[in-house]
Amino acid sequence: MRLQDKFGSSFQRQKYADIDSAGHALKVYLPTRKEMLELEGKIKNPPDALLEQEYTKLVDTFEKLYKINKTVEVERKDDDIVVEGRSLKEASRFKAQEIMREIALINLVGFEEGQELFALSYEDISEAFSPAQIKHLTELIEKAVNPDYKEVEKN
Repeated sequence: MRLQDKFGSSFQRQKYADIDSAGHALKVYLPTRKEMLELEGKIKNPPDALLEQEYTKLVDTFEKLYKINKTVEVERKDDDIVVEGRSLKEASRFKAQEIMREIALINLVGFEEGQELFALSYEDISEAFSPAQIKHLTELIEKAVNPDYKEVEKN
């Protein structure tokens, strides 16, 4: 039995939400549960190239700072550096997941069914927006995709 049969012929899933970002009206695609699970899977498992890129950036930054301040506790392993008990590999994984989350959410703007969910790359996005703008836009999209109870009650 389909959900439409339970709710009646007039039932239609809401596919888009409108948000306002800096005076621009944007249409955000509201993914189905299946699509959301797919997005979450890609966010949790970033590509190896992105993980390596973020790890390299983090290690380079650490090495520069460590030359200045050698008072921190450092443990060098074969494939990782642990600073004050925190793994740089793990920190780079969190950063890569955040990037993947931003890519996934921004790709929902203007998305049409049948398109690739990760069509825009982070480079495409960061050419158009500053990091602060990306963060603000992803917050607006997140709120549209996952509204809290108060937002749902308004509608």
